[in-house]
Amino acid sequence: MMKKSFTLIELIVVIAIIAILAAIIAPNAFRAIEKAKIVKTASDLKTIKAAILIYRTDTGAWPCPGVPGDCSANYIEDSNHCLLTNPGIAGWDGPYLESIPTSSLAKAPAIPSCGKYGIYFSAWAKCCATGSCPNYSRFDFSGDGDCRNNLSDCDTVEGVSVSVYGFPSEKIILAVDAVFDGVGLNDYKGIMNVVWPGCTIVALYVGEPQP
Repeated sequence: MMKKSFTLIELIVVIAIIAILAAIIAPNAFRAIEKAKIVKTASDLKTIKAAILIYRTDTGAWPCPGVPGDCSANYIEDSNHCLLTNPGIAGWDGPYLESIPTSSLAKAPAIPSCGKYGIYFSAWAKCCATGSCPNYSRFDFSGDGDCRNNLSDCDTVEGVSVSVYGFPSEKIILAVDAVFDGVGLNDYKGIMNVVWPGCTIVALYVGEPQP
């Protein structure tokens, strides 16, 4: 008995079906991967926020204010960060993080001087030169003003935040913001600030620097 072989037409039909399925499945797969990265980044921000607040409760201080005008000590990039290793402060009962998280969403920023992309860091006005990082410390929780340009529209101008640089598109950065503010808002609005374009930063409000 002769084995039946596929005809050219049958092969073309099979290839066409595979191509159609790939065209349908591939975009959905990429979207699912992107959504998972957004969820993970949002989860990291929440985890670090909680760690900072516990550190504050234990020590009575905010993590790593550093030298005024220098935020470098605030990057959570190795075990030397004060959330992971005792900096010699009374009451420290860490480590406050299980590992060093990084955001897989972040890509190299268009402006190399912006910062270490994908690495989370804590920030507040005291670790910045005067007025140099308002996106970390100014927040308009109600989102009804122009906190970026008008201090009287801000609910706080000295907030502590957890931040990360280097998002590759406005769509993605607004998707991360929407996890916290319900809708993606590009500016100093809600509990998370978004800066796009430029250094492409999100800054999640943590608390106030006053005792």
